[in-house]
Amino acid sequence: MRHRVLMLLSNEYRPDVRVEKEARALVDDGHDVTVLAWDRGHKRPMEEAKDGILVNRVRTRRFDSKFGMAFNYPFFIMALLSSSRGRHFDVVHAHDLDTLFAGVLISRLRGTPLIYDAHEHYADMVSQDLPRGVARLFDLFEKVLVGKADRVVAANQRIAEYLNDWTYRPPVVVMNCIEPPQGMETRQKREKMVVFYGGSLEPLRFIEEALAAVREGDGTLLRVAGDGSLRNLVEEAAGSGRNVQYIGYVDHATLLNEMAQADVIIAMLDPSNHNNRIGTPNRMFEAMAVGTPVLVSKGTLSGEMVESARAGLAIEWSVSSFQEALLRLADPELRAMLGENGRDAVKREYNWGAMRARLLDLYRSL
Repeated sequence: MRHRVLMLLSNEYRPDVRVEKEARALVDDGHDVTVLAWDRGHKRPMEEAKDGILVNRVRTRRFDSKFGMAFNYPFFIMALLSSSRGRHFDVVHAHDLDTLFAGVLISRLRGTPLIYDAHEHYADMVSQDLPRGVARLFDLFEKVLVGKADRVVAANQRIAEYLNDWTYRPPVVVMNCIEPPQGMETRQKREKMVVFYGGSLEPLRFIEEALAAVREGDGTLLRVAGDGSLRNLVEEAAGSGRNVQYIGYVDHATLLNEMAQADVIIAMLDPSNHNNRIGTPNRMFEAMAVGTPVLVSKGTLSGEMVESARAGLAIEWSVSSFQEALLRLADPELRAMLGENGRDAVKREYNWGAMRARLLDLYRSL
């Protein structure tokens, strides 16, 4: 059955990689997809279409802080409700907890099925910015609302496990994998071992620690791509030393090529945060797909997955452990073995083809 899907998203969709992959999968299967996104900085077109996906953006007041987001959130919900009026759709697909309340309201008002797509454990994600008691309220909020969804999608098995107690159908796990990319450039031999980080330049992602680790010595080059609150710190390190290069924000194709050309990928998350312990970073799957060894945090789900696949190293969250790992990975034969193991794991199970099939089966069951 062909569905008209209304996806709800709390970022500007520039695009959001997971949302884009799911939307494209649905469009390719014959469904119509409209994404309602939040243009927080008033920097994106109000409407655009690409690859069959229609993107409409709603706006509140412009802001660039977490306080501004909290202040504008009620207006975002009202904007979603207003924008949904007059549209033709028969499925609401709410991405993450911050759109679930609007998704419940819209699905009830229109009498349409609701799919809840949990990208992470939201309460644990916000716990680093809010008092623990306040963060726990998000769990209560999710517990009440998730039972009103007709289907639940989880970004990995650990997220599915905690949601399973609150749903009447088991969540469907759709991991944010990719297909092995084609046409990647051959990795060039360089004087220094190239370590690459690409993504959000925010705390708890081992950015500051990696900068400190490569500050001295000449054997490693750290290349960094992305944007965020630590951008100035990265730019200063790149300008004052020989071991750091900052290449700015890059599109996804360029990012994958950088990863394929690197010798090691950083995909570490601070394990002191529970959401990080059960998270599966996009860079982990992508590193495995392009055949580059990946460094992840010990004591996390991503660490277990990488160690099981023997696709990289799971290390303690410390500069010394990072430096020791780089010494081990200075062996090109070890890097080649780990990279090949990663590719094998992607072909075997961590590929978008398998995840896409799960998503489409879920929609066919509506």
